[in-house]
Amino acid sequence: MANLLDYVRWRGDLTFAERPFNIVDNLVLAALSNVGLAGVVPSPETGGQTTVVDAARALAGRAPGSAPDQRLVFVPEALVEAMGESARFRNALLSGYVDVTDHGTGTQFAAVTIQLDDGHTYISFRGTDSTITGWREDFTMSFETTQSQMLAVDYLCRRMAENPGPVMVGGHSKGGNLAVYAALHLDQADEARVVGIYTNDGPGFSPDILDGQALSRLSDRTVKIVPEFAVIGRIFDSQAPTYIVASSGRGLVQHDVMTWQVEGESLVERPAISPRAELLNRAVDTWLEGAGPSDRRDFTEGLFDSLAAGGGILLQDVPDHGKGSFESVILSLIRARTKTRNGLRIGWRAAVQALQAADYSGLVRERAAFRALAITACGLLFMSVPDLAVQVLGAFATTVICFYLVFRLGRYFSRFRAEHRLQRRWAGLVLLMAGLVVFGVSHVGTLVAPLNVLLSVALLGNAWASGNRALIRARTLPRRSPVAAFLGLDAVVSLMFGVVAIITVDRSTPFYVFELGQYLLVLGLIKLFLGMRRRVAAEYSGAALAGALSLLGPPPRGGR
Repeated sequence: MANLLDYVRWRGDLTFAERPFNIVDNLVLAALSNVGLAGVVPSPETGGQTTVVDAARALAGRAPGSAPDQRLVFVPEALVEAMGESARFRNALLSGYVDVTDHGTGTQFAAVTIQLDDGHTYISFRGTDSTITGWREDFTMSFETTQSQMLAVDYLCRRMAENPGPVMVGGHSKGGNLAVYAALHLDQADEARVVGIYTNDGPGFSPDILDGQALSRLSDRTVKIVPEFAVIGRIFDSQAPTYIVASSGRGLVQHDVMTWQVEGESLVERPAISPRAELLNRAVDTWLEGAGPSDRRDFTEGLFDSLAAGGGILLQDVPDHGKGSFESVILSLIRARTKTRNGLRIGWRAAVQALQAADYSGLVRERAAFRALAITACGLLFMSVPDLAVQVLGAFATTVICFYLVFRLGRYFSRFRAEHRLQRRWAGLVLLMAGLVVFGVSHVGTLVAPLNVLLSVALLGNAWASGNRALIRARTLPRRSPVAAFLGLDAVVSLMFGVVAIITVDRSTPFYVFELGQYLLVLGLIKLFLGMRRRVAAEYSGAALAGALSLLGPPPRGGR
């Protein structure tokens, strides 16, 4: 499935005259402000404009070896290069680039103005970067108006005065919040020129700062997009999103706009928010209901004073033992416990309440770890009662199948008896079948052979699958992989147990069953560990680290 970069490359041959502005164009322009454009796009003070194609050339022509801005890891510069090569965006004019980070006042703000060749102007506000200051300001939004929100109002007013014609305003994450806030504070004449407000997974507003009546004034021009695993975009937001977009990311990484899926000129939509995201949202809602503005202020001051105690500027600096940041954070948190205690206590209570109300059946269906847990449970059973484990497992499986068939046949009989002219003897046949199964289960010895056959098929199938995956990893990875070694070992051991199951198909050997139980227990635990490791690696490695961090967003959120 395509993403924003693919959209620009594949659909960039269509100009705005040929195809009007669409929802995906909004995402492209909102993402643009997350690229470091200092020295490439003129500032409001210097004045002037540059085209997207010239900006792309300037970015590509930077001195070799110049380090990219470590604050900005969400949007690749390749997006600007692709825009410069496209007929759709290459002639758009960029101006008024602002990038302010003030650790003293706790301000992180950036924006850029984009004039399209169809006469529209799009004002793009940046979301949170990787600075501790930026994250502190996000949390501050939960209890007071921030400097970046006031700067957004001033920026929008000045840019609208310099750029006549219809205006669209938008941003991703905190940038979406700034876009809505700035539009709400325009005078009547300027407000009438705003034809679209786009908040792309942007948080809402604390009712202590902005009431819902003010927000409703521009609701007919506001478009809200969130991913399926929506967390940030549902903070302090009681309104249903306009779009729920599919994402190639997992969990919190879906906040990264570059993972959102595009098809043609439209988003790939999902029908509802993920149940796992709803669980997290419920916990945040509960936290906010219990923590008032003063609690949020104390928690924010205690947490971020501690994060900055080691001298780090970026969130990535905190684990750096060379700066002493991690140790300093721990000690500072201990000293700040009077400020953070109440917030943590409320958070613990919120987590417990959310877990108690969770839809566990839905969560289990979503997790691949369920198979690993099932393997682990079988291993424990085989080790606990090796003399009867095969029979017990067979009896359990047979009983479940029996009741399932009886239920299906009974439901069919009750619904279609008239259409098929079914006689009551069909019901008698169902009961007879159930009785035969129960009789067979009572003689559990008869279950040894069929279950051994099933075990051998499962073990040999696992041996083939693991061996195949091990060979693929060994061929494709440039160096030795511990996972490939584990898969190879798993294939060999599984093959041995599968062969033994065939040889002893007509009997149950306690020693074999016990050893098989040990193997299944270890296999299940390792699979569970590897699954968790893959999940963490996918969510928190490389460029995804900052995207994953930005999903926590400001903790606060109002009831929905």
